[in-house]
Amino acid sequence: MLKNIERTLEKVIFNSRWILAPFYLGLVLGVFLLFIKFAQELWHLATHVVTASEADVIVGILALVDMSLVGSLLLMIIFSGYEIFISKIDTGDHKDRPSYGQIWCMGIRRFSCLIAPLLVRRLGI
Repeated sequence: MLKNIERTLEKVIFNSRWILAPFYLGLVLGVFLLFIKFAQELWHLATHVVTASEADVIVGILALVDMSLVGSLLLMIIFSGYEIFISKIDTGDHKDRPSYGQIWCMGIRRFSCLIAPLLVRRLGI
């Protein structure tokens, strides 16, 4: 009786990981929204570069850099979080697979292997 309850509880807990999937889909949408703001800022910067002051151009470029770093961080969170908590990402031998996906951790090839060192480097900037 207790063994059946334990198995059922473990199955429910294990399957609850899929509750996180909508969060990662929301983050993917966030990357697209960030891209829209990036394109908007780039267009604004490009059309006003002649009349803008040097400080305004530098601040605009820094805003673009900031958005690109946030986008990269979002992608790292999406890939590693999905792989750690939900399911391994199976891209097969797709030719566009990023090289960080070829990192081996403890004998297993995973996207999530670099999340900690990359986050430390990104947050240190």
